[in-house]
Amino acid sequence: MVAADGAYSALATNCGMKWFKYNYQQIAVVSKITTEIPHFGRAFEKFTEHGPLAVLPMSNNFSFLIWCISNKQHKEVSIWNKKKFSQELQNTFGWKLGKILNIETRYFYDLWLTRAQSHISHRLALVGNAAQNLHPIAGQGFNLGLRDIVVLSKIITQALYQNIDIGDYSVLNTYQKNRYLDQYRTIKITDGLVRLFSNHYLPLIIARNVGLFFIRYSTFLQHLLVTTILNWKTD
Repeated sequence: MVAADGAYSALATNCGMKWFKYNYQQIAVVSKITTEIPHFGRAFEKFTEHGPLAVLPMSNNFSFLIWCISNKQHKEVSIWNKKKFSQELQNTFGWKLGKILNIETRYFYDLWLTRAQSHISHRLALVGNAAQNLHPIAGQGFNLGLRDIVVLSKIITQALYQNIDIGDYSVLNTYQKNRYLDQYRTIKITDGLVRLFSNHYLPLIIARNVGLFFIRYSTFLQHLLVTTILNWKTD
């Protein structure tokens, strides 16, 4: 059986699974928006004083907004009307996609890092957010979940070819061992980025701004960053 039913998986919980949890003291404001300029499949992410703001492409020129704010801002932002929210979003995001034309219903979610203490149980494997739920910074939760599925599929296929019970502990433990390093590294990178960009220590702010400046104008550093975060392998 595969648990792929999201964070705090009900299936895994019923099997007695436990989670490590860390509260980032941030809220994600999510919505669907439309903009004056088509996104042409482009995604945008901006690091603000309180957390990242991401605009992700959807079909029919819709974009998916993820705006991370501090818990202290939550009360204020939650009572903004659509006009006020649109103005603040425009000021924060800028004019990369022209004027923000419409913002649909907004939803607010607490941001936690959660990770299952074990990713397998009796005849059960956890994948995606059921195994680990990451902060949305850099958008790595979905990519990590896909890699979980790819590895589990390969291991199950190998077991079937060898006429081994796919629910056997040895098969499931192979999956868990094979996924540990990638999961650990991605969680550490994501968690480190959150802490880096939410830290208000002045020397650290200067250092990260200098780093972002060099990344912006260096294709080598951009390639290095992308291959590291996305776990791409190039020949």
